[in-house]
Parts: sequence; structure tokens; C-alpha cells
Amino acid sequence: MRNWFTSMFVCFLLLTGCGNVHNEDYIAREHVTDSVSDQPQSPVLKETLDSTVSDKENSESEEMKDHPGSEEEQNNQKQENQKTELPKEQADTSSTSSSNNKEQSKDSKVTKQDTPTENKTPTTVKKDYVTLSITGKDGETIFAKTTVPIDEGDTVLSVLMKIAKEKGIPVSVRGRNANAYIEAINNLFEFDHGPMSGWVFRVNNQVPTKSAGIYNVVNEDEIRWVYTENLGEDVE
Repeated sequence: MRNWFTSMFVCFLLLTGCGNVHNEDYIAREHVTDSVSDQPQSPVLKETLDSTVSDKENSESEEMKDHPGSEEEQNNQKQENQKTELPKEQADTSSTSSSNNKEQSKDSKVTKQDTPTENKTPTTVKKDYVTLSITGKDGETIFAKTTVPIDEGDTVLSVLMKIAKEKGIPVSVRGRNANAYIEAINNLFEFDHGPMSGWVFRVNNQVPTKSAGIYNVVNEDEIRWVYTENLGEDVE
């Protein structure tokens, strides 16, 4: 029994001693912290801190002077400046454009004055002509003497066919080129009035020596087609 109490007492002493050790360690740590915070700052450190704070305040003050107002106020100020400068730029552009127009107008006037006016007369191409007439039996006029324009390469036959088509006069032709022969004009055929009757032509009152299909005409030629009853002996 005594041994049991002795053992309990020893345990109690051990537990109480450990608690004191922990408490003493915690109290020592708080004492060190308080001693450090309670120590007075050195004059040099304090002066350095004050100088840094003062410099920061001066820098902020200068920035406020250089950039007054909030960011929104600065943006508003920029917009107002742009609105003020825009009409000025437009006015300068308008002035420059007006000046350029005046110079161009002046140059055009000078050019018009320097350039003499040219009297342009329309050029006309001279056309060649011949005259053509067609006379039937007993001096009947089938086509009166008329001026007919000709083209290069026209022949006595081509001129006749041109007028016949234009005036609706029926013409009957046999063969072509050098063998071309007029059988009838205006439904008046060869041999209608005898074995020696038919159509002959004259150029400038001359008896031709070749067929109407290859007889080329020239400017101012006079062509006559005449119906004969005697192989052309009755044609003047």
C-alpha cells in the first residue's frame, strides 16, 4: 500500500515539473519578443524611413500636378481638343482645295487662250457618176436619162442591173462576163419585132467593141440602152 502511494506521488511530481518547464519556455519567448519591440529605433534608421516617405509624397504630388484630374477627366479633355482641332483641319483642307481649283481653272483658261481655234470643215468623198437612159421601141422612154453613182469596177451591165433592181424594171440576161447578153428589158424581148430586132447599148455615143459584162465605166460616162429593129443601124 505504501509503495502504491509512493509511486503516485512520484508521478505527480514529474507531471508538475514538465508543466513548469513548458510555461517557463513560453514566458521566456514572450519576454524576448517584447524586449525587441520595446527597444528604441536608432536615429539613422528613423531618418531614413522619414526621408523615404517624404520622397514618395513629393513624387505623388508632382504626378498630380503633371496629370491633373481623373482618367475620365483626361479623356474628356482629349475629346474636346479633338473637336476643336477637327474644324480647323477641315477649314485648312477646304482652303487648299479651293486654291487648287482656282489654279486649275486659271491653267485651263491659259490653255484655251493659247490654243488657236481650228476651223474644221467636214471632208467629203467625191463620188463618181455616170448617166443612164433606156429607150424602147419607136423611141418609148422606159427610163429617162438619170445620174447614177458608180463604184470602182462597175460595168455597163452592173449599172443597168442596179437601176433595174431599184426601179423594179424586169431585165432578162443570158450568159455572164464576156458572154453576157441582154435578151429583154421591161418585157420587150429580142425578135419581138423581126429577126433583126433586139437590145444594143452605146457609151458616149460610141459603138462598143466588147460585151456589157466586161465593159468598165468611168466617171461621167453616158450610157444608153436602145431597142433596135435593124441590128442597130436605126440607132443614132
